[in-house]
Amino acid sequence: MRNHIPVVLLLFVLVTLVCDILIHSRPVLAQTSPMVYIDNVAHHFGKQHDELTIKGTQIVAFSCADGHCYVLSK
Repeated sequence: MRNHIPVVLLLFVLVTLVCDILIHSRPVLAQTSPMVYIDNVAHHFGKQHDELTIKGTQIVAFSCADGHCYVLSK
């Protein structure tokens, strides 16, 4: 009887893990595939700035590095 207790406990843990995976794994489907635009922005530090027209309607991110700036919009 003492040898069966670890086997029963391991089977219980295995069944619990399988049930947890089955319950919590649901497929996720995308509603739409939004277009994402990347616009290169010319910047002039200390000078007059030009107005920027982006292709999207909502700015998601903005990044500047090594003298180049980019706007990510959707």
